[in-house]
Amino acid sequence: MTLSSLWSDRLHITEIKVDRPVIVLSEGPGRTSTIPGSPNERAKQNDPLAALATFLERSAIDSISVAGGTLIRKDAAGPEQTVTDVDLSLTAPGIDDELSLSASARMEERHYEATLTVSSLRSLLQRRPTDLTISFQAAPVPASGFAEFEAIGQVALNANGSYQIRGGKLRIGEQAFGLDALLIPGKRPRVLADLDADRLDLGLSVEATSGSSQSKARSADPGSPASLRFLAGFDSDMSVHVGTLPVRRPGGKSRL
Repeated sequence: MTLSSLWSDRLHITEIKVDRPVIVLSEGPGRTSTIPGSPNERAKQNDPLAALATFLERSAIDSISVAGGTLIRKDAAGPEQTVTDVDLSLTAPGIDDELSLSASARMEERHYEATLTVSSLRSLLQRRPTDLTISFQAAPVPASGFAEFEAIGQVALNANGSYQIRGGKLRIGEQAFGLDALLIPGKRPRVLADLDADRLDLGLSVEATSGSSQSKARSADPGSPASLRFLAGFDSDMSVHVGTLPVRRPGGKSRL
């Protein structure tokens, strides 16, 4: 950090590096939430962005990075979960500037990469629409057509702590959708989404993953229930509106 910031009203962190940390999260049986109020109120109090914004009001972060980390979650109700090869990079010059986060990790045989950018935390907390970009990649693919996705749009913070995306765009592989969504954060996040596509070609997802998944079919069968475990961490209600749905005939040609 800069020396001058030690006696100023704003802490300036130039760089923090953490190499090969091991973090263990333990949760005992029968633990219940001590936060009063409705689920919406609890979502607001559990929101990590609010705590980060409070910190950034008096701080600036040029770079925070984690390399080769390990995260172990121990839950009395289930088996131990281990995340390895955790790499993370965060830049947040200030509450009025762009926040950028990139992360990658390995869970069992699958490697994940994700990025997040928010144009301004102050605008978000003042409930003004704020530019948001999220991308996600997984290899081997967890399910047919889920090799990667990218969401772009404007997000707004609601009074109850949920996040609203209107008029956004979602790309899953080669397929593009219009996106309206609501994210309710918490211990078990909930996502409500409406997807809109002028044309939905189900053959694209099959073709995009057939070549890469055949060599790894034994360890990551796209059709197996185990490959969809990444969906088990949150609740979701989605609707899809499609203008045209091609139907492929045995010869490989499409028929509308």
